Amino acid sequence: MAILASELRSDRRQELVKSEADARREVQERLRRYVQDRLDEFGWTQKELSMRTGVIGPPMIARILQGQTVRMTVDQLVGLARAFDTTPQNILETIGEWPSETEQEEDSPSGYLHRDMLDSIQSSRTTELPPEGELDSDRDAEDRRRRV
Repeated sequence: MAILASELRSDRRQELVKSEADARREVQERLRRYVQDRLDEFGWTQKELSMRTGVIGPPMIARILQGQTVRMTVDQLVGLARAFDTTPQNILETIGEWPSETEQEEDSPSGYLHRDMLDSIQSSRTTELPPEGELDSDRDAEDRRRRV
């Protein structure tokens, strides 16, 4: 009987690991499609998106567009949202990673984002976005052009 229970626990663990990996791949694919659709919509290159975020390098954008695993910081998510003139919450809702109201009330992580990251993202929604053309990366690029 002990062997049977142990086998069941082992099978269940394998199922959970497999379902978590499947869920992660699904989120990666949704993020890939979201970023690709926005690039197509705005007519930007990967390099332009990188400059507009100010915090995501071209190699990471390439990995996103290849559907590879990426670990984004809150700053990177906020930079991506700013570049696409949206909110971090909107991006997360679009890719299916924003928690429901019930999950937000609970004190546990939702999806692959931990509570402190969600709180940071929610507080960043109140931050005003700089006017078009006044992003740090735009100013830095303009300063470099002046020096040349």
